Amino acid sequence: MSAEAQRQRRVASFLALAEEEFSAAGVLLDKLPRQAAYFQQQCVEKLLRAVLEAEAVPVGPTHNIRQLADMLPVDHVLKGRFIQFETLSSAATRFRYPTASGAVASPPSGEASERQVEIERLKSDVGAFLVKC
Repeated sequence: MSAEAQRQRRVASFLALAEEEFSAAGVLLDKLPRQAAYFQQQCVEKLLRAVLEAEAVPVGPTHNIRQLADMLPVDHVLKGRFIQFETLSSAATRFRYPTASGAVASPPSGEASERQVEIERLKSDVGAFLVKC
C-alpha cells in the first residue's frame, strides 16, 4: 500500500471513529453527562487527527485539543474551530477519575447539548475541508 493510500485509510478510520464517538455522546447526553463529555472530547480529537493526517502532520501521543490544534499552520482554515473545543481536553480524564480527595467532577450542566450541536457543525466543516484535499 502506498503512503498516500495509507494516509487516506487513516483519515477514513479517524472519521469513522469520530462518528461513533459523536453518536455515543448523543446517546449519553441526558443520563450520563460525564461520559458524554468524554465521547465529545474523543470525537473532536479524532476529527482533528483526521485533518492532521490529511495535512501529513506527524502527531505524538497527546489528547490535548489545543496542543493538537497548534500543530496546524497558523492560518489553517480549521485551526480556530478546533481551538473552540480546547476546554474539552480535560474531559479525557477530569470527569472520569476521582480527585485525590475522592471527589468526582461533573461537567457544567446544560453545556453538553449545545456542544453536541457545535460538534455536529465541526464535523460538517471537517468533511467539507477533507473533500477539497
